[in-house]
Amino acid sequence: SWSANDEDNDISSYYIYRSTSSVPEAVIATLSSIDTTYDDTGLENGTEYFYRVTAVNTSGLESNDANTNAVTPRATWYVSSSGSESGFGSSSSPLATIQAAIDLSNTGDTVLVDAGTYVENINYNGKNIVVGSLYLTTSDTSYISSTIIDGNQAGSVVTLTGVDSTTVLTGFTIQNGKDSEPAGFLSAGGVFIYNSSPRIRNCIIKNNTGDSANAPNAGGIYIDGDSNSASETVVIENCIISNNTATGILAGSGPFQIKNSLIIGN
Repeated sequence: SWSANDEDNDISSYYIYRSTSSVPEAVIATLSSIDTTYDDTGLENGTEYFYRVTAVNTSGLESNDANTNAVTPRATWYVSSSGSESGFGSSSSPLATIQAAIDLSNTGDTVLVDAGTYVENINYNGKNIVVGSLYLTTSDTSYISSTIIDGNQAGSVVTLTGVDSTTVLTGFTIQNGKDSEPAGFLSAGGVFIYNSSPRIRNCIIKNNTGDSANAPNAGGIYIDGDSNSASETVVIENCIISNNTATGILAGSGPFQIKNSLIIGN
């Protein structure tokens, strides 16, 4: 969008320029003088595009506006318990599993998950993305308890390795995970975080199992790694961590913060 040109009452149209270079030279659209917005479609997610807008008067003279704006479109991948393995990941053709959406995603994308129970163990695979229930878009706290990732006692419910502070997990109940690593190997039943600095927000992490005999493993959340700067701090915020076996949270090296959270009954 742009502000209407109020310096020349003789404006007849606007030219929209777009390019993947920093100096857009190709006109992609001509709009009327009353338009101040333009929706561009068919772009490639993750690609940076540069835009500029010029005004043209009735004599055909064009303004010399060299100001450009850069935009990088990001994808939202939709997941529903009624989705399909062959879905496109759109709102009208959602995927059936969270992991399928993660696998298709790129840095900066969002995975948006409808209410339901998803029996799976998800791994971000080093991708800096946001994975959230509909709490993310609505702020309706009922989605936290109604959007469940169930680990089925088959390993950590959520694995986060090699991700930065733009990575988010929000609005879920994380349950029924079980660490599956032998003694001496790092693991967690609920959320395993290693060499990472994600944000875990607005989650219930409950009824996960860590084998205390296989220390250093945790029931709820395990945090470890080499992060030392404030920007690389793991943040756990507005979470309830309860009824996990072995420990609620176990942390090795690397900084972390716990904000406005309840840790009880572990």
